[in-house]
Amino acid sequence: MMRTTRLILLCIAAIAFHNSVKAQSSYTWNGTTSSDWGTSTNWTPNGTPGALDTVTIVSGTNDPVYDGVATVIAVIMTSDTLDLGGDTLEVTGDFATFNGGVITNGWIKSTATNTTFAGTQFNCQVRATTANLLLNGSTFNDTTLVEQNGSSQTISLGGNTFNEYTEIIHNGSGRMYLDQSSSYSDTANADIVFTKKGSERFYIAHAGSGIYLAGKTTVNYENGASGVLYFSTTATTTFDGDIEINNPGGGEIRIGDNPSSDITLKDGHTLSIGSGGFSSNILQLENFVQEGNTPQNIQLDGSSLFTIPNSDVEFNGPVTITAGRIALEKATFNNTAFLETVGTGTSSCSGGNVFELGVTVSKTNTGNWEWGNVYPDTFKTSLNLINRAGNDIRVGRTVAGTLINCNLNVKNTGVGNICLGYDTNGEVELGSGYTITSDTFSSGSLQFKNFTQNGTTDISFDLENSADLIINSNSTFNGNMTVSAPDVFLNGGTFNGKASITKTAGDNNLGQGGNVFNDTTIIISDGTGYLATANLNPDTFNAPVTFDHRNDRLYVAYKSTGNLFSDKVYVRCTGSADYAFFAREGTATFKDTVYVGNNTLDKGIYFGYNGIDSVLFSDNGIIAIDTMGFANGRLFLHHVGQNNNTKFMLFFEGATQFIMDTTIIEGPFFVTSPSVNIDRVTFNDTAYIQKTGAGTDFLEGNIFNNKTFLSCTHTTDDLKLAGAVNGNDYNDDVWFHQTDSAVGQVVWPANKSASTFAGDITVIDSYYEFRFGRSSSHNGKVILDGNKEQKIRVENGSIAKLDFRNLQVSKSDSNVVFETSAEIYDSLIFDNGLLITTDSTQIALLDTTEYYNASDSSHVQGTLEKYGAVDFIFPMGEDEEQKPIKYVNRDAINTDTRIRLEKTNTDDQWDYTIQQ
Repeated sequence: MMRTTRLILLCIAAIAFHNSVKAQSSYTWNGTTSSDWGTSTNWTPNGTPGALDTVTIVSGTNDPVYDGVATVIAVIMTSDTLDLGGDTLEVTGDFATFNGGVITNGWIKSTATNTTFAGTQFNCQVRATTANLLLNGSTFNDTTLVEQNGSSQTISLGGNTFNEYTEIIHNGSGRMYLDQSSSYSDTANADIVFTKKGSERFYIAHAGSGIYLAGKTTVNYENGASGVLYFSTTATTTFDGDIEINNPGGGEIRIGDNPSSDITLKDGHTLSIGSGGFSSNILQLENFVQEGNTPQNIQLDGSSLFTIPNSDVEFNGPVTITAGRIALEKATFNNTAFLETVGTGTSSCSGGNVFELGVTVSKTNTGNWEWGNVYPDTFKTSLNLINRAGNDIRVGRTVAGTLINCNLNVKNTGVGNICLGYDTNGEVELGSGYTITSDTFSSGSLQFKNFTQNGTTDISFDLENSADLIINSNSTFNGNMTVSAPDVFLNGGTFNGKASITKTAGDNNLGQGGNVFNDTTIIISDGTGYLATANLNPDTFNAPVTFDHRNDRLYVAYKSTGNLFSDKVYVRCTGSADYAFFAREGTATFKDTVYVGNNTLDKGIYFGYNGIDSVLFSDNGIIAIDTMGFANGRLFLHHVGQNNNTKFMLFFEGATQFIMDTTIIEGPFFVTSPSVNIDRVTFNDTAYIQKTGAGTDFLEGNIFNNKTFLSCTHTTDDLKLAGAVNGNDYNDDVWFHQTDSAVGQVVWPANKSASTFAGDITVIDSYYEFRFGRSSSHNGKVILDGNKEQKIRVENGSIAKLDFRNLQVSKSDSNVVFETSAEIYDSLIFDNGLLITTDSTQIALLDTTEYYNASDSSHVQGTLEKYGAVDFIFPMGEDEEQKPIKYVNRDAINTDTRIRLEKTNTDDQWDYTIQQ
C-alpha cells in the first residue's frame, strides 16, 4: 500500500513538471497552413497555445481565427488581423500588449498584470482588469471596459479613439494618467464613463492638445475612493455631449486645473450632477467655455464646494448651481444665473466675475459668502441677493470696483446679513439709472460700506420684523432714498438726494455718525428701543431735516462734537414718544430755525444735557414752535449758546414745561409757557418770560443784561425768582407782572438768595403781592446796585403789595426812588446811595426790621414808616447829610402801631405821627 501511494505521487509530480515546462512556451503565429488557431503548423514552434503560454501575433500568411479553446498567459500583437470567431480571448498572466493590428468578432479579456493598448484596432468588445493599464493610441469600435487596480503609476500617452460605449476605471493605489502627451489626443465618439475607485490621483484627458468627446461623458467618484480626480489638467478638450458627474464618495474633482487648459462644452449639451449626487468636497471648473445657450443645472449636496479658481469660465446658457459652498473667480455668465449655497462654511469668491443677465445669489448655509476678495465683480441686468440663514453675503468685500450695473433686490429671512462693501478697501458701485428694492427682508441686516450710487434714481425698500439697516462709512446715495427698518444704524453715509429713513421697531440703535445730508431729510423714530445718531463722529445736515419722533427715546448728535445743522430743523414728538435729546453728550450748531412740536404726555425735547456749550445757535439759528403746537411735555435747553441776535418767540400751551439752564441768549427772547424754569442763563437782549400754568416755577442764577419782563398769570401757583443757591442779576430795567388776585399766587423776585437790580423795577397789572425775598432764614435779598437812578414803581392800575424781606442799597452812583409804597420785613442795608420816597409813597419797616450802615451817602430821604412799639432810630437824611431821628415809645403803644416819620417844614424839622 505504501509503495502504491508513492508511485501515484511520483506520477503527479511528473505531470506537474511537464506542465511547468510547457507553461514557459511562447508561440508566434505564422499562418502557413491556414487561419485555424488550433492547427499546430500555424505556430512557431509547432503546437497550439495553452492557458500558460505566451502568444505573439506579428504577421502571417493567413490571418488567425481564434477557436475559443484556451486562455493564454500573455499576448503580444503588433500587426495582422485576429478574428475571435465570436469567442473570448482571455489573457491571465504577466502582460497583454496590443501594439498594432486588428481584432474583430468577439471579446478581448485581460486580467494580466500589465495591459497595453497601443496602435491596435478593436472591432470587438474589450474587458481589462489589470494592475498596470496603458492606453497609447488604439481604436475601440465596440464596447470597452478597462480597469487599473495596481499600486504603480501608469502614464497613458493618449491618441485613442472610442467609437462605442467605454468605461475606464481607476481602482488602484498608484496614480493613473490618460492623455499624458500633448502630441496625442483621445477621441470618444460614443458615451464614455470614467470611474474612480482607487486611492491615488486619477488624471483624465491630462495634457492632450485636441481631446474630443462626442458622446455623454460620465465621471464617477465612488465610495471608498480617495485622491483627486483631474479632468483636462492642461489639455484642450471639447465636450460634444453631456457631462454627468456622480460623487457619492465625497472626493475632489477638478475639470481644468491649469491656466493652459482649454475646455469647451458644445451647444446643446449640459454639465450636471447625476443620480449619485455630489456629497462633499470640491467640484472645480477652470478655463471652461459653454457654447450655445442650453440651460445648465449643477446640483451639488450640502457639504460640497463648487469652485471656479483663477480662470476664464464662460456660461452662455441659463445656469443653476447649488452647492454647500460656491467660490467663483473670473467667470462670465452671459445668461441668467441662479447660485445657491446650502451647506456650512465660508464661500470665498476672489472676484472678477461678470454676470451679463440676471443673477440670483441665494444663501441657505451658515457660513459667509464673500464676493470681491481679490478682483471686482460686475453684475448686469438684475441682481437678487437672498440670505436665508446665518452669517453674511458680502459683495465687494476687500477690493474696489465692484459694479452693480442693474437693479438690486435684497431678501433676508435668516439671521445673517447682506453687506454691500465690507472691509476698509472693499467698494461697491450701483450704476446710474438703477435702484435697490427689498422683498421679505425680515431679519438680519442690510449693510452699506464704501458704497456709491451713481446717478439719481430713487431708492426705496422696507425691512421688516427684526431686520437692521446699517449705513457705514463712505456710502453715498445720489438719488432720493425712502427706507424703513426695525433697527437703523447711521454710521457714515452721504445723502445727496432727499432721504426718508424710518425706524419701525427693534432694539436700541446706536449710530456712529459721520453722515452728511445734502437735501431734505426726514428721520422717523417709530419703534421700540432708542434711536441714536452721531455717537462717535459728527453729522452734517446741509438742508432741512425733520425728526418725526413717535416712540422710544431719540438721541440726535448723541456724543460726538461738531454736529452741524445748516438749514431748518423740525422736531415733532407725537403719540407715545419718549424724550428727544439733541447733543445729549456731544455738541451741535444750528444755523437756522429749529421748529419744535410736542403732544406727548410728560415727555419732550432736550437741547444739550450733560455737556458744556453743547448747543450753539449761530447765524439765524433760534428755536420756534412748530405748526403742530407744543401742548404737552417739556422743552429743555441746557448748555446752549447763541451768537446771533435773532429773536426767540416761544409760545407753549396745555401742560408744557419750559426749562432752560446754563445758556447764553444774544437776541430778544420771548417765552410763554404753563411752566417756566430758568437757571444760570444770560440774556443779552430783551427778555420776556411768562408763566401761565399750575405748579411752582423757579428762575435763578440768571443774568439779564437788557430789559426784562417777568409775568405770572396763573390763579394759584407761584413764580419764584432766585433759588436757594443762585440769585438773578438784572442789569437793566425789569417789569414784574401778576394778573390774578387769588390768595396763594405770589411772584417772588428774590426767593432764597440775593438778586441784584441795576435798573428800574416796575410792577404792572398786578393784584395780590410781590415778595422780594423770603424770611431771613431763606436769605432772600434784593440788592440795588445800578449806576443810574433807579425807580421802584407800579403801573397800569396795579394794586399789588410790594414786600421786601431784605433790601440792600449798593449803588455805585445815583439813588433809588420809590414811586410806590413798600414794606421791608427783615433788614435794610445801606452801602451807598439814597433811598428816596415821594410825597405819596412811603417805605414801612416792620417791628422786626433792622437797618445797617446808614450814612451821609446812604439813608432814607422822604417818608418812612415803622411798625411796632420798640424804641427805634430812623435812618433819615437830606441829600448828602444823614439826620437820624430817634423814636422812644413813651406811650407804651402796642406792636400794631404804625409810626410815620416825615419832614414837616422847610426848616429841616422832622416829626412823626402815630396811627393805632
